Amino acid sequence: MPKPSNSSSRLSPGDAPAGPVTSPPAAQSVADEPSQGNATMAPRITNAARLVTMLGEPGGASLAELAAALGWQAHTIRAALSGLRKAGRPIDRQRRGDETIYLFAKIAADRIAAGPDAAIVPESRS
Repeated sequence: MPKPSNSSSRLSPGDAPAGPVTSPPAAQSVADEPSQGNATMAPRITNAARLVTMLGEPGGASLAELAAALGWQAHTIRAALSGLRKAGRPIDRQRRGDETIYLFAKIAADRIAAGPDAAIVPESRS
């Protein structure tokens, strides 16, 4: 990018604006605004929280049900399920007719119900 010449880029004394130079008014900060009252605001429910809730229900949820409830595409739902698995939340898949149903595995439901510090002994598979 070429540099402008010094003579044309400088203001001469006659080019200065007339009158005092003022700065624009400062923007009102969030602290200056009246309080909206956080007590009346409901907590935000994220789509991830909705996904966890739907998977924790006894019947689980199909991909179509999850897509309708969350507004996500199938690949996004599968990616979220994969993220839950990587985070240690085992997810079972079951068939209901032609649909695949996703739900938390029983051991995960037991662990959630018992709390984070409880030891869960898996059921025997005999």
